[in-house]
Amino acid sequence: MATYLLEKKLRHVNSITLNNVCLPIKKPIENLHIIRVSRCFFIIESFENDGVIYVSEIQSVNCARQVQFNDFSLNGNPATCLCLKVVLEIPAEVTQDNTTSWMVARNINIDLNSLQAIDSKNDIVSDYNVPTFNMIDQNEYIPSAHLITYRSPKNNESLVQNVDLKRSANFNDLLKLNRLLDYMGQISEETISISNKVDVHISGLGINQYHLSNVDTSKKVLRKGISKKKLQVRQLKNELKIMQQSSEEYENDSELVHSDTETNSDDKQFGNNDEFGYFFSEVNEKRNQLQYLRAKKYQQLIDIFQITGLFDPAHGLIEVSYDENGERYLQFNTVDSVSFLKEINEENKLELNAMLGYYLLFLKLISKKIYSLELPHKLMYYGSTSVINNIYPLYYPDVGSVKSLHKFSQAMKFFNINILQIRQYLTKH
Repeated sequence: MATYLLEKKLRHVNSITLNNVCLPIKKPIENLHIIRVSRCFFIIESFENDGVIYVSEIQSVNCARQVQFNDFSLNGNPATCLCLKVVLEIPAEVTQDNTTSWMVARNINIDLNSLQAIDSKNDIVSDYNVPTFNMIDQNEYIPSAHLITYRSPKNNESLVQNVDLKRSANFNDLLKLNRLLDYMGQISEETISISNKVDVHISGLGINQYHLSNVDTSKKVLRKGISKKKLQVRQLKNELKIMQQSSEEYENDSELVHSDTETNSDDKQFGNNDEFGYFFSEVNEKRNQLQYLRAKKYQQLIDIFQITGLFDPAHGLIEVSYDENGERYLQFNTVDSVSFLKEINEENKLELNAMLGYYLLFLKLISKKIYSLELPHKLMYYGSTSVINNIYPLYYPDVGSVKSLHKFSQAMKFFNINILQIRQYLTKH
């Protein structure tokens, strides 16, 4: 603990603790004999022998031979140097009578500004009858005293880890826990009942509406395809009619004219056939050119998206394979919302949201710019915060509420439907 006292004075002392309180007696054989004492007190005198400043109350010594004097009032004494005397009661085994005798066991001259900090949890004073001072900012001891470090912080951690702690609780804690469990049970029941009502409502309205909207979209696509096919069939029928009429005219003319004119009519008929063949080959050539341009744009788009990491197998979104001629083929995988939620965390959330945005942009460019394909659900690219149908976010929300997660799962569902639509189109074309 950092100190903030510029000059320590006696009024800054909150309490004084006497450590290893005993009566040491030297003997010739045993060298030093420790005698336990039952009571003690201390006296604080002025350093210049101007008289007594404070006399503490008499307190009993505990089994740890440590006494703390808390009722310590000096009325703002500004002294920085003092003389402390430790007074002990002499046991009856020493005096060998029933009279109460006291003696000064230690007389210490102390400069408060020379005290050093002590860690009361890990450090122990080994000297006898030595005081420690509880200052306003920290615990301190005299520099001449010897310290013993009981254990280091690392040893404390290892000991705490190895000890099997048993948790206990009183009756009030158990009663509160019981009330909390009852409350949680009521909340769970209410949640289940509300979710059942919502499921009934969704099964009655939402799901049917969803299927109807998909059916309407599919009908529109089929109608466009059927109208195109009908137009092509109508054009072919008109061409066949023209060819039949021309052939009948030439047959009628051949009966009236000379054989030379018959050859000329045959040449004209062959000319019309050549004209139709030329028209068909030109259409076929245009179609081949269009397919070539689409394939070229498709390969260029793949090259552009290589730097985004969209085709990285670790993400599992789009798989790239090569055939014998070196042509690239893409396998568009659907996104599993359950595995996505298990994989995402605070560290990779931005990266995964960006990958979903790149995937959406890739599908949008393929459907709109290359193949002119109408998708069931509208894709809107906004980087790592892309949206589907202007409502559903295709990114993991910052606030994981039930409503936001539900919208996210709906966005995943609509996105997978678009993926399946594009995958089906590419396999047929």
